Amino acid sequence: MTTVHLKHRSTSSHDAEAMIREFSQDLRLDSPGRLRHSVESHSDHRLRVMSLAFVGDLTTVADTEHIVAAVTTRGAIDWSVGETRGGGATPWLQAPGTRATSRVSTAAEQAIALPVAPFERLGRAMFGDPAFRVRFDRLTPATPQLEDYFRTTLRYASSLARTRAFESDLVRADLHRLLCVSLLETFGPREETRRRARTAADRRTRYQRAAAFLDDHVSLPITIDDAAQAAGVASAELAELFVAFSPAERTPQQYLRRARVSAARRDLVEFDGPRQEAVGSVATRWGFASMRTFVREFHAVTGETPWDARRH
Repeated sequence: MTTVHLKHRSTSSHDAEAMIREFSQDLRLDSPGRLRHSVESHSDHRLRVMSLAFVGDLTTVADTEHIVAAVTTRGAIDWSVGETRGGGATPWLQAPGTRATSRVSTAAEQAIALPVAPFERLGRAMFGDPAFRVRFDRLTPATPQLEDYFRTTLRYASSLARTRAFESDLVRADLHRLLCVSLLETFGPREETRRRARTAADRRTRYQRAAAFLDDHVSLPITIDDAAQAAGVASAELAELFVAFSPAERTPQQYLRRARVSAARRDLVEFDGPRQEAVGSVATRWGFASMRTFVREFHAVTGETPWDARRH
Protein backbone atom coordinates (compact mmCIF):
# COMPACT_ATOMS: atom_id res chain seq x y z
CA MET A 1 0.00 0.00 0.00
CA THR A 2 1.31 3.42 -0.94
CA THR A 3 2.29 5.97 1.68
CA VAL A 4 2.34 9.70 1.02
CA HIS A 5 4.61 12.10 2.89
CA LEU A 6 4.31 15.86 2.73
CA LYS A 7 6.39 18.48 4.49
CA HIS A 8 6.07 22.14 3.60
CA ARG A 9 6.89 25.42 5.29
CA SER A 10 5.65 28.70 3.88
CA THR A 11 8.21 31.27 2.74
CA SER A 12 5.85 34.24 2.71
CA SER A 13 2.45 35.33 3.94
CA HIS A 14 1.06 34.79 0.44
CA ASP A 15 2.42 31.23 0.40
CA ALA A 16 0.97 30.57 3.87
CA GLU A 17 -2.44 31.85 2.85
CA ALA A 18 -2.48 29.62 -0.22
CA MET A 19 -1.58 26.57 1.91
CA ILE A 20 -4.31 27.26 4.46
CA ARG A 21 -6.96 27.85 1.81
CA GLU A 22 -6.39 24.30 0.55
CA PHE A 23 -8.31 22.96 3.55
CA SER A 24 -10.33 26.01 4.61
CA GLN A 25 -13.60 27.03 2.98
CA ASP A 26 -13.31 30.49 4.51
CA LEU A 27 -10.36 32.37 5.93
CA ARG A 28 -10.06 35.66 7.81
CA LEU A 29 -6.62 37.11 8.50
CA ASP A 30 -6.11 39.50 11.40
CA SER A 31 -2.37 39.87 10.80
CA PRO A 32 -1.88 39.06 7.11
CA GLY A 33 1.61 40.51 6.76
CA ARG A 34 3.19 38.15 9.30
CA LEU A 35 1.22 35.02 8.50
CA ARG A 36 3.27 31.80 8.29
CA HIS A 37 2.23 28.16 8.13
CA SER A 38 3.90 24.76 8.11
CA VAL A 39 2.46 21.28 7.67
CA GLU A 40 3.85 17.79 7.96
CA SER A 41 1.61 14.93 6.84
CA HIS A 42 2.03 11.15 6.61
CA SER A 43 -0.78 9.05 5.16
CA ASP A 44 -2.09 6.01 3.36
CA HIS A 45 -5.62 5.16 2.24
CA ARG A 46 -6.81 4.55 5.84
CA LEU A 47 -5.29 7.35 7.87
CA ARG A 48 -3.52 10.68 7.81
CA VAL A 49 -1.32 11.93 10.64
CA MET A 50 -0.53 15.65 10.66
CA SER A 51 1.45 18.27 12.52
CA LEU A 52 0.50 21.87 11.76
CA ALA A 53 1.86 25.22 12.93
CA PHE A 54 0.57 28.77 12.45
CA VAL A 55 2.19 32.15 13.04
CA GLY A 56 -0.23 35.06 13.17
CA ASP A 57 -3.87 35.57 14.08
CA LEU A 58 -6.49 34.01 11.80
CA THR A 59 -9.89 32.35 11.66
CA THR A 60 -10.54 29.31 9.48
CA VAL A 61 -13.77 27.58 8.52
CA ALA A 62 -13.39 23.98 7.36
CA ASP A 63 -15.80 21.24 6.29
CA THR A 64 -14.78 17.58 6.35
CA GLU A 65 -15.86 14.23 4.95
CA HIS A 66 -13.46 12.45 7.30
CA ILE A 67 -13.25 11.83 11.03
CA VAL A 68 -10.87 14.52 12.26
CA ALA A 69 -9.43 14.88 15.74
CA ALA A 70 -6.83 17.33 16.99
CA VAL A 71 -5.03 18.59 20.07
CA THR A 72 -3.30 21.93 20.46
CA THR A 73 0.33 21.50 21.50
CA ARG A 74 1.37 25.15 21.63
CA GLY A 75 -0.34 28.53 21.61
CA ALA A 76 -4.10 29.02 21.40
CA ILE A 77 -6.77 27.55 19.12
CA ASP A 78 -10.41 28.19 20.03
CA TRP A 79 -12.87 26.15 18.00
CA SER A 80 -16.57 25.62 17.49
CA VAL A 81 -18.54 22.85 15.77
CA GLY A 82 -22.24 23.65 15.69
CA GLU A 83 -23.20 24.79 19.19
CA THR A 84 -20.19 23.13 20.85
CA ARG A 85 -17.17 25.27 21.66
CA GLY A 86 -13.79 24.52 23.14
CA GLY A 87 -10.14 25.44 23.30
CA GLY A 88 -6.95 25.06 25.26
CA ALA A 89 -5.13 21.73 25.18
CA THR A 90 -8.28 19.59 25.26
CA PRO A 91 -8.52 17.14 22.32
CA TRP A 92 -11.53 17.70 20.09
CA LEU A 93 -13.37 15.92 17.31
CA GLN A 94 -14.91 17.04 14.03
CA ALA A 95 -17.30 14.42 12.68
CA PRO A 96 -17.94 13.86 8.97
CA GLY A 97 -20.37 16.30 7.40
CA THR A 98 -19.79 19.05 9.95
CA ARG A 99 -18.18 22.49 9.78
CA ALA A 100 -15.55 23.69 12.24
CA THR A 101 -14.55 27.28 12.89
CA SER A 102 -11.10 27.74 14.45
CA ARG A 103 -9.70 30.95 15.90
CA VAL A 104 -5.91 30.63 15.85
CA SER A 105 -3.31 32.78 17.56
CA THR A 106 0.24 31.57 16.78
CA ALA A 107 -0.26 27.90 17.60
CA ALA A 108 0.67 24.33 16.74
CA GLU A 109 -1.45 21.19 16.75
CA GLN A 110 -1.32 17.48 16.10
CA ALA A 111 -4.21 15.97 14.17
CA ILE A 112 -5.47 12.83 12.49
CA ALA A 113 -7.98 12.35 9.68
CA LEU A 114 -9.58 8.95 9.03
CA PRO A 115 -11.85 8.17 6.07
CA VAL A 116 -15.16 6.69 7.16
CA ALA A 117 -15.27 3.58 4.94
CA PRO A 118 -12.10 1.83 6.25
CA PHE A 119 -13.10 2.74 9.83
CA GLU A 120 -16.53 1.15 9.44
CA ARG A 121 -15.11 -1.89 7.65
CA LEU A 122 -12.77 -2.49 10.57
CA GLY A 123 -15.58 -1.90 13.06
CA ARG A 124 -17.83 -4.46 11.38
CA ALA A 125 -15.05 -7.04 11.58
CA MET A 126 -13.95 -6.22 15.13
CA PHE A 127 -17.44 -6.19 16.63
CA GLY A 128 -19.13 -8.76 14.40
CA ASP A 129 -21.83 -6.25 13.55
CA PRO A 130 -22.66 -5.92 9.84
CA ALA A 131 -24.71 -2.82 10.64
CA PHE A 132 -21.88 -0.99 12.42
CA ARG A 133 -21.74 2.71 11.67
CA VAL A 134 -19.41 5.31 13.11
CA ARG A 135 -21.25 7.37 15.72
CA PHE A 136 -20.00 9.91 18.24
CA ASP A 137 -22.01 11.60 20.99
CA ARG A 138 -19.49 14.18 22.15
CA LEU A 139 -16.73 16.33 20.69
CA THR A 140 -14.41 16.38 23.73
CA PRO A 141 -13.34 13.62 26.13
CA ALA A 142 -15.72 12.90 28.99
CA THR A 143 -13.03 12.52 31.67
CA PRO A 144 -9.49 13.76 32.34
CA GLN A 145 -8.31 10.16 32.01
CA LEU A 146 -9.74 9.89 28.49
CA GLU A 147 -8.25 13.28 27.65
CA ASP A 148 -4.78 12.10 28.69
CA TYR A 149 -5.28 8.79 26.89
CA PHE A 150 -6.21 10.41 23.59
CA ARG A 151 -3.51 13.06 23.83
CA THR A 152 -0.93 10.29 24.38
CA THR A 153 -2.33 8.33 21.44
CA LEU A 154 -2.02 11.32 19.12
CA ARG A 155 1.51 12.00 20.32
CA TYR A 156 2.44 8.36 19.66
CA ALA A 157 0.88 8.44 16.17
CA SER A 158 2.73 11.64 15.31
CA SER A 159 6.05 10.20 16.48
CA LEU A 160 5.57 6.86 14.73
CA ALA A 161 4.58 8.48 11.43
CA ARG A 162 8.00 10.15 11.26
CA THR A 163 9.91 6.86 11.43
CA ARG A 164 10.79 4.27 8.80
CA ALA A 165 8.48 1.85 10.60
CA PHE A 166 5.51 3.76 9.13
CA GLU A 167 6.39 2.25 5.73
CA SER A 168 5.40 -1.18 7.05
CA ASP A 169 1.86 -2.31 6.23
CA LEU A 170 1.79 -4.16 9.56
CA VAL A 171 2.69 -1.05 11.54
CA ARG A 172 0.13 1.12 9.76
CA ALA A 173 -2.59 -1.51 10.18
CA ASP A 174 -1.91 -1.64 13.92
CA LEU A 175 -1.85 2.16 14.11
CA HIS A 176 -5.17 2.38 12.25
CA ARG A 177 -6.75 -0.06 14.71
CA LEU A 178 -5.37 1.91 17.65
CA LEU A 179 -6.70 5.21 16.33
CA CYS A 180 -10.15 3.78 15.57
CA VAL A 181 -10.46 2.22 19.02
CA SER A 182 -9.20 5.35 20.78
CA LEU A 183 -11.67 7.55 18.87
CA LEU A 184 -14.58 5.30 19.86
CA GLU A 185 -13.45 5.10 23.49
CA THR A 186 -12.85 8.84 23.77
CA PHE A 187 -15.75 10.29 21.80
CA GLY A 188 -18.24 7.42 21.28
CA PRO A 189 -21.40 6.58 23.26
CA ARG A 190 -20.08 5.28 26.58
CA GLU A 191 -22.37 2.31 27.24
CA GLU A 192 -22.26 1.22 23.62
CA THR A 193 -18.46 1.55 23.62
CA ARG A 194 -18.16 -0.62 26.74
CA ARG A 195 -20.42 -3.27 25.23
CA ARG A 196 -18.49 -3.24 21.98
CA ALA A 197 -15.18 -3.46 23.87
CA ARG A 198 -16.35 -6.68 25.55
CA THR A 199 -17.42 -8.06 22.18
CA ALA A 200 -14.10 -7.11 20.59
CA ALA A 201 -12.17 -8.75 23.45
CA ASP A 202 -14.05 -12.04 22.96
CA ARG A 203 -13.50 -11.94 19.20
CA ARG A 204 -9.79 -11.19 19.64
CA THR A 205 -9.53 -14.24 21.92
CA ARG A 206 -11.15 -16.40 19.25
CA TYR A 207 -8.78 -15.01 16.63
CA GLN A 208 -5.82 -15.84 18.87
CA ARG A 209 -7.08 -19.41 19.28
CA ALA A 210 -7.35 -19.83 15.52
CA ALA A 211 -3.93 -18.29 14.90
CA ALA A 212 -2.37 -20.55 17.56
CA PHE A 213 -4.04 -23.57 15.96
CA LEU A 214 -2.59 -22.68 12.56
CA ASP A 215 0.87 -22.08 14.04
CA ASP A 216 0.82 -25.33 16.02
CA HIS A 217 -0.42 -27.49 13.14
CA VAL A 218 1.30 -25.77 10.25
CA SER A 219 3.06 -28.97 9.10
CA LEU A 220 -0.20 -30.95 8.91
CA PRO A 221 -2.80 -30.98 6.10
CA ILE A 222 -5.17 -28.70 8.00
CA THR A 223 -7.85 -26.48 6.51
CA ILE A 224 -9.30 -23.13 7.45
CA ASP A 225 -12.45 -24.95 8.56
CA ASP A 226 -10.31 -26.82 11.12
CA ALA A 227 -9.03 -23.51 12.51
CA ALA A 228 -12.57 -22.12 12.65
CA GLN A 229 -13.72 -25.17 14.59
CA ALA A 230 -10.81 -24.75 17.04
CA ALA A 231 -11.87 -21.14 17.62
CA GLY A 232 -15.56 -22.00 17.95
CA VAL A 233 -16.74 -19.89 15.03
CA ALA A 234 -17.98 -20.41 11.49
CA SER A 235 -15.47 -20.17 8.66
CA ALA A 236 -17.03 -16.96 7.36
CA GLU A 237 -16.75 -15.37 10.79
CA LEU A 238 -13.13 -16.51 11.06
CA ALA A 239 -12.36 -14.53 7.92
CA GLU A 240 -13.83 -11.42 9.59
CA LEU A 241 -11.72 -12.03 12.71
CA PHE A 242 -8.52 -12.17 10.67
CA VAL A 243 -9.41 -8.95 8.87
CA ALA A 244 -9.95 -7.30 12.25
CA PHE A 245 -7.02 -8.64 14.26
CA SER A 246 -4.33 -10.22 12.09
CA PRO A 247 -1.22 -8.34 10.93
CA ALA A 248 -2.00 -6.22 7.85
CA GLU A 249 -5.60 -7.56 7.81
CA ARG A 250 -4.50 -10.91 6.36
CA THR A 251 -7.01 -13.61 5.53
CA PRO A 252 -6.71 -17.01 7.28
CA GLN A 253 -5.38 -18.47 4.02
CA GLN A 254 -2.68 -15.79 3.80
CA TYR A 255 -1.78 -16.30 7.45
CA LEU A 256 -1.39 -20.07 6.98
CA ARG A 257 0.63 -19.58 3.79
CA ARG A 258 3.03 -17.22 5.52
CA ALA A 259 3.38 -19.57 8.49
CA ARG A 260 4.24 -22.47 6.19
CA VAL A 261 6.68 -20.44 4.14
CA SER A 262 8.38 -19.10 7.29
CA ALA A 263 8.76 -22.63 8.64
CA ALA A 264 10.05 -23.85 5.29
CA ARG A 265 12.61 -21.06 5.15
CA ARG A 266 13.96 -22.01 8.58
CA ASP A 267 14.32 -25.61 7.42
CA LEU A 268 16.10 -24.55 4.24
CA VAL A 269 18.67 -22.55 6.17
CA GLU A 270 19.29 -25.43 8.59
CA PHE A 271 19.09 -28.33 6.07
CA ASP A 272 22.22 -30.49 6.03
CA GLY A 273 22.39 -31.88 2.51
CA PRO A 274 22.65 -31.02 -1.21
CA ARG A 275 21.01 -27.75 -2.25
CA GLN A 276 18.52 -29.17 -4.78
CA GLU A 277 17.57 -32.01 -2.46
CA ALA A 278 16.97 -29.51 0.33
CA VAL A 279 14.45 -27.49 -1.65
CA GLY A 280 12.45 -30.51 -2.80
CA SER A 281 12.48 -32.15 0.60
CA VAL A 282 11.40 -29.01 2.45
CA ALA A 283 8.63 -28.26 -0.05
CA THR A 284 7.17 -31.73 0.49
CA ARG A 285 7.54 -31.56 4.27
CA TRP A 286 5.53 -28.36 4.52
CA GLY A 287 2.68 -29.50 2.32
CA PHE A 288 3.29 -27.69 -0.98
CA ALA A 289 1.64 -29.58 -3.81
CA SER A 290 4.36 -28.89 -6.37
CA MET A 291 7.75 -27.26 -6.69
CA ARG A 292 6.19 -24.55 -8.85
CA THR A 293 3.67 -23.69 -6.13
CA PHE A 294 6.38 -23.69 -3.48
CA VAL A 295 8.66 -21.37 -5.43
CA ARG A 296 5.80 -18.96 -6.28
CA GLU A 297 4.47 -18.72 -2.72
CA PHE A 298 7.96 -18.59 -1.20
CA HIS A 299 8.85 -15.63 -3.38
CA ALA A 300 5.52 -13.88 -2.68
CA VAL A 301 6.15 -14.03 1.07
CA THR A 302 9.93 -13.56 1.34
CA GLY A 303 10.88 -11.77 -1.87
CA GLU A 304 13.49 -14.41 -2.64
CA THR A 305 13.65 -17.92 -4.10
CA PRO A 306 14.15 -21.04 -1.97
CA TRP A 307 17.63 -21.40 -3.45
CA ASP A 308 18.49 -17.86 -2.38
CA ALA A 309 17.46 -18.70 1.17
CA ARG A 310 19.54 -21.86 1.06
CA ARG A 311 22.68 -19.77 0.51
CA HIS A 312 22.23 -17.87 3.79
